[in-house]
Amino acid sequence: MKRFFMLLVGLALGGALFAQSAADEILKWKQLYDKGIITEAEFQEKKNQILGGNAIVPAQSNQNVVGTQYTGQYVPGSPELYAQIEKLIEDDLEDNKIQIAQLSQGLTQIQRDSLCRKYEKNGGLGFALNLLVGFGVGSFVQGDGGGGAFQCAFEGSGLLFIIVGASLVSDATKKNKNTSAGYSWIVTGASFVSCAAIYGLIRPWFYASGYNNKLHGTLSGNPMAIQFAPVIDPINNNYGLMAKVNL
Repeated sequence: MKRFFMLLVGLALGGALFAQSAADEILKWKQLYDKGIITEAEFQEKKNQILGGNAIVPAQSNQNVVGTQYTGQYVPGSPELYAQIEKLIEDDLEDNKIQIAQLSQGLTQIQRDSLCRKYEKNGGLGFALNLLVGFGVGSFVQGDGGGGAFQCAFEGSGLLFIIVGASLVSDATKKNKNTSAGYSWIVTGASFVSCAAIYGLIRPWFYASGYNNKLHGTLSGNPMAIQFAPVIDPINNNYGLMAKVNL
């Protein structure tokens, strides 16, 4: 009789723990549904699996998704997979693009769209800061270290040229000498500053476009992206566009 009683208690405790675990799992999927990450049909399917006693376990086999091979430790469409891809994007899209492209094959289309909306960049903020502050501040804020450094270097060099030129003009004027050398420095410096300012207004839009193309391509399983950037050479008076293919 005592053993029978202990068995009943064990079964009751086990049932309570299973019910709590199932409730927590259903709540997690419900939150994803409320956020629009999964569809109602997907939520109902997962809920039925949980209530039916089909435990969700890490995927152990390969699964074909959108014509490619998905292999991983996450269940396709699971919140764990979604969270892992989020982390990889936030760490560095460029460095993690191959892994993201592989894992993204397990995402639903709704999840892909959600990630694209969340992590897409807009050139407006970078444009405004580069216009109002200058020195590539907008590009740095946008995450474009290369573009920010380029503009900062050119603007800084231009201002230095202008300062040196003004000093030469001042000295030449005091000594009644030719001031043309000083003015040449000033004109060169002004050219550098102007070109850097123009670059700073254009670059954020190109950077955002290139980043977004890379983000969309990587999440669709293709990490290759083409990025365009303005090229300005004020010394030789050359201007143009540079295309960069990210593989």
